[in-house]
Amino acid sequence: MRLAGDEIEQFHEDRNDLDRARENAEHELLLTETSLTRTTEALQQAEARVAELEASASGAAPTPDRLVQERDDAQAASASAEARMNATKEDLQAFQRMYHESSADLNRLRATHAASTNDLIQTVRDRDTARADADRARGDGLDLRSELVAAKASHQATSRDDAPPPRSGTL
Repeated sequence: MRLAGDEIEQFHEDRNDLDRARENAEHELLLTETSLTRTTEALQQAEARVAELEASASGAAPTPDRLVQERDDAQAASASAEARMNATKEDLQAFQRMYHESSADLNRLRATHAASTNDLIQTVRDRDTARADADRARGDGLDLRSELVAAKASHQATSRDDAPPPRSGTL
């Protein structure tokens, strides 16, 4: 019985070893498949590059006439671009002149506005001073009138006191 138990235990260990070996083999298979996929992709990319190189190499070599034509076309395009750039540069300079002139006009208008504002402030001060003077003159006039009325009343009272008594018709 002991012998049978040892054999069963040995079978279990062997089975566990086989399971581990199978798992390792599956893992290696997965790594190999991944590597094969990457290698296949790299091979396809290399074949595509070779095909591109063959296609470009099999094309006609540039002729001197074609190269001269391409150079002339490039020079014409460059001259046209330079002409447009010069025109744009002139426009920019004109706009800059207009900007500076407008800035000068604006500064003149600001100076005129400041002077006008100062004149207006002075005019308002002068008006306020004139009003104060007029109010003072009116007050002085009222005071003089009051004094005049008082003086007349005082003079009349004094005149009555100094006046001879009224004469009666009997003598």
